[in-house]
Amino acid sequence: AGQGGGRGEMGGGGGLGAGAEAPAVVDEKGYNDGYATETTRNFVEATYGGEVDDTRRKHLSDEQREKAEFWCDAMDAPKVDEYSRLPWWRWPSKGQKVPYPEKLRKYEADGRENPFARWGAGLWWLSYVVCGADFSTMHIPDEMIDELSDKHEWKKPPVGLARQWHSSDVSSIRLPQELMDHVNMQTLPYRLGLGRLILWMLSKKRVFGYVIVLTAFLIFSPGAWAIIFYGSIPLGDYLQCRFKDFAVWLFVTNPITEVVWAFTEFNLMFACIDEKLPWRPFWMYLPALASVYVVQVLFYLPIALTVGTFTCQALVGRAISYLIVVGWYHILQRPVFAYPKLYRENPDMLVKRMDRVRLAFRAFRTPHDVTEHEHLLWKQWIKTSFVKSVILYVYAGYIIGVKGGSATVQTGLAVAIFIAQVAFRKFMQHFAQPFHRDMNFLLSGLTVYNMQATYIAFATPNINMEDALYSQNWHTYLVLFSGPLTDILIAFWHQSLMWFRFRCWIKKIPKPVLCCARTPDYAALGIPIDMDFDGRGTTNAHPDYRRAKAYFDFLVFIGSLCGYGSYLMVSWIFLVGPNKYRYPFNDIPSLSFFETRGFTFEDWAWSVAYSVIVFLVLIVGFVLYVAYLRKFYPDVWPSLINSMYGYGRQPFKLGFAVLILTVTLSDTVIMLLNFSRVWYYNLGDSLGSCRA
Repeated sequence: AGQGGGRGEMGGGGGLGAGAEAPAVVDEKGYNDGYATETTRNFVEATYGGEVDDTRRKHLSDEQREKAEFWCDAMDAPKVDEYSRLPWWRWPSKGQKVPYPEKLRKYEADGRENPFARWGAGLWWLSYVVCGADFSTMHIPDEMIDELSDKHEWKKPPVGLARQWHSSDVSSIRLPQELMDHVNMQTLPYRLGLGRLILWMLSKKRVFGYVIVLTAFLIFSPGAWAIIFYGSIPLGDYLQCRFKDFAVWLFVTNPITEVVWAFTEFNLMFACIDEKLPWRPFWMYLPALASVYVVQVLFYLPIALTVGTFTCQALVGRAISYLIVVGWYHILQRPVFAYPKLYRENPDMLVKRMDRVRLAFRAFRTPHDVTEHEHLLWKQWIKTSFVKSVILYVYAGYIIGVKGGSATVQTGLAVAIFIAQVAFRKFMQHFAQPFHRDMNFLLSGLTVYNMQATYIAFATPNINMEDALYSQNWHTYLVLFSGPLTDILIAFWHQSLMWFRFRCWIKKIPKPVLCCARTPDYAALGIPIDMDFDGRGTTNAHPDYRRAKAYFDFLVFIGSLCGYGSYLMVSWIFLVGPNKYRYPFNDIPSLSFFETRGFTFEDWAWSVAYSVIVFLVLIVGFVLYVAYLRKFYPDVWPSLINSMYGYGRQPFKLGFAVLILTVTLSDTVIMLLNFSRVWYYNLGDSLGSCRA
């Protein structure tokens, strides 16, 4: 109260009058004094005049602040001087211009340089990307904020001028409370009390303990499934090539693996296309799962009766399952989008199982015109699902290539697979753009990086294929190790000013290079003002980007840890138990007849040692990353805590993570099973028929 006065000659509109209530999360001037400089504020405020004052008065209510519960105080991020954030890195400094020959500078009437009057691929922009500059030394065109706001649907005036980011600004996919009482894969973490454990740990600010518990749960759940389903259920003797030896694989192992994959695909689709009700009754897609099982059995039954197996038959089976599921996507499109209306109109029908069954089948008879937005979400999910399937085949090729290649080939494949990982992440982020951020990051972060880590870990015993001295294959291990190490360093790099300048610039550089345009567009210049409190880091607003990357990198760490941790938990089943001769971890003399070399115990031991090292390095890297954020980026740290906190308040999201990791682990184990014929692609002749 009593905070008043004007903003100077550029303010236009006065300040908060006497008796007005001051905003809850602001500094003495009413806005965040972190990154945005005074000149930047004056420029934006002069553009919008009194609108900024109106926005300042719309501060957080007590009810909104209560939503943050025990972490409310931590959400009030302290003021940070961007130009002295990192004591060892002084570029840019306050008042610094872009390093450039003075006689070649071009100043506007206000004495500042206009970045958009320069060629985007020229020396001025290159110097800006490397060294940066104080935002107040640049002349910003009047229409820049308006054009970018229209493009990215930002609020005007910018919300970051009114107050700081708060946890209550963040949206999240949510499962209605009445559905949490049902026991299924989504609600299992909630029913086990994992959400309450997570909340307790964060309330005690035990972030490291939280990560350990979360990682252990995400490793143990898929790992227990793999040990029981692939290691404990006895499979037949493949070398006998008799129908009774194929029976377990034909009726249990293969079709159920495909059903689990289809189940995961449907549940991920529901969460992607409907963030308000990320769930559909099991009975709605049960016919689709049944059709996957039946077709798988019918397809492989005559093969088992005649030739036995054929090369890479598991990959063919997945292609068949994918086509079946895509067909069901088309059949279920209208019922899936019609169901939310029935759900809202009949909440009492969710109590009894038979009522839920009736409601699910009623959706097939309910008329519903699919809207343009619903069709867009559905179409983007089809594309996302296709990319996920392509990734599987690429990693299958990696396993085959590593198995049959020389040490040089293996090293080359290690480099290629890390390049492919970047491409996969970009494609997934692009196609999943319309989905909620939670699902976008689960698909492009957790899924992609977990697949990379899991397939690499399970393929490492192949490294020693030509000699008995592992010291001669050190370069392959080194290249593989550089992948997770690079991911750790990139997580730190994502928060830096230099990276953000480069990222904004490189995305728009093809236009000036190819077309000789003066500059790409306004998005080439990073904006130091918070434009979207609930953004996902895809624009040129830096505060939003930093928060999103902290969340994304958290999932990258978790995905990689779970990949290598799963190998440590599961790989021993290949050495012992009823199915130890169904995987290549035992050097069986009879396999030499098929020109296939099994792994030795030494191969397995070295691969375990590698996974242990990477696992420990990832843990240390995450600890250092957390300490780095807390010390140098206290304005970003609360958003990461809030993202972690979300897995306690909405533990059903852990169900999605468990499904994703279970499918990845199952697919990887299947690749090594002799019945699947991926690692054993060259068994026998005539397309690899065992009967040949």
